[in-house]
Amino acid sequence: MLGWFNGIILACYFLFFIKEKSVVNRLFGLLLLLLSVRVGKSAIWWFNPEMPIIYVQIGLGACFMIGPVLYFYVQAYKNKLEVANKGMYTIIGGHLLVTILVLLFLTGKEDLIYWKKFIVYFIYTYWFVLTLLSGVPLKDEIKQLSNWTLLSSDKKWILSIYFSFLLLVFTYVLSFVGKTEVLYITGPLIFSLVIYLNILLFIFRKNIQDLTTAEPKYSNKIESKIAEEVMERLKELMNRQHIYTNSELKINDLATSLNMSVHQLSQVLNDNYDTSFNNYINQLRIEYSKKLIEEKANQFTLEAIGRESGFNSKTTFFTLFKKINGITPKEYKESMKNTHSRPKL
Repeated sequence: MLGWFNGIILACYFLFFIKEKSVVNRLFGLLLLLLSVRVGKSAIWWFNPEMPIIYVQIGLGACFMIGPVLYFYVQAYKNKLEVANKGMYTIIGGHLLVTILVLLFLTGKEDLIYWKKFIVYFIYTYWFVLTLLSGVPLKDEIKQLSNWTLLSSDKKWILSIYFSFLLLVFTYVLSFVGKTEVLYITGPLIFSLVIYLNILLFIFRKNIQDLTTAEPKYSNKIESKIAEEVMERLKELMNRQHIYTNSELKINDLATSLNMSVHQLSQVLNDNYDTSFNNYINQLRIEYSKKLIEEKANQFTLEAIGRESGFNSKTTFFTLFKKINGITPKEYKESMKNTHSRPKL
C-alpha cells in the first residue's frame, strides 16, 4: 500500500507539477498511475478476497494499457521527443477506449467465462510481449550493461525503469501461470516499493531534470579543434544531402554517416554547442520550412511543407515553429505576403 501511495503521488508530480512539461514526463506519470492502479488492486484483493470483481477487472485494464505506454515512453525518451505525435495519442486513446468499453459491457456475471478463458490470458500475454518489445530501442544500452559505472546518468535511468517494469511483468505473469498466491503478492508489491523508493531518490537529486529530459552530461569535453571539424563535416552533410528532412532520421544514422560513435556526436552537440540532437535537427527543419514558405507557399499547404521539412505531425511542426520563431507558420506566411505586396520605392 505504501508503494501504491508513492506511485499516486509521483504520478501526479510528473503529470501536473514537474517544471519540464514534456511528453516524456507525461508518459512517465501515466505509467506510474497505471502501475499504481494495478498494484493497488493487488493489495486490496490480498486483504479482501471477497471484493467486487469489477476492481479486479479495472486492475487488468491497467495492465492492458501499461505495455503500449511503456513502449512509447522508451521511444520518446530515447529520441528526446518534445511533443507527442498524432499516432501516439491515437494508439493510447484507442487502448483507453477499448478498456472502457470492455469494463462497461463485459463485466457482468455471465461474462466471467470470457474473462477466465480469453481476456485475462490475452491481457497478460499482450503486456509481456509489449514490455519485451520496449527493450528493442535499448539494445545498444543493454549491451553496455557490463560497463554500468561508465554509463551516463540518462542511460542508467532508462535502463533502470525498463528492467524494473520487465521484472514486474515477469513476476505477475509467473504468478498467474503458476497460480501461486504468495508469489503474486510478494514479488509485485516488494519490487514496486523498490521502484518507487528509487524514483524518490532520483527526484531529490539535483540532476532530476537532466534525468527526466534525457540530456546527457559528460565529464570531459572534446577538444575545440576536433569539435569544429565534426561540425564542419556535419554542416556539409546537411547542406549537401538535406538528410534532416527525413522524419525517421535518428542520431545513430547521422553518427554512421560521419563515421563516429553516437556518444561522440552527442557530446559535441551537447557540450560544445549547447544543444541536443533533436534541437539541432528541428532547428534545421524549421529554417528549411521557412524557406519553403517563402518560395512555395502558393503551391503547397502548410501541412505539406511541414512534412517536406521532416515533420511527421502537423502539431509538432506548428508547435516548434512558434517556439523557435515566436509566430505560427500561418502568421509567417501572411508576413511574407505583406512583404512582397509592399510597393518598391
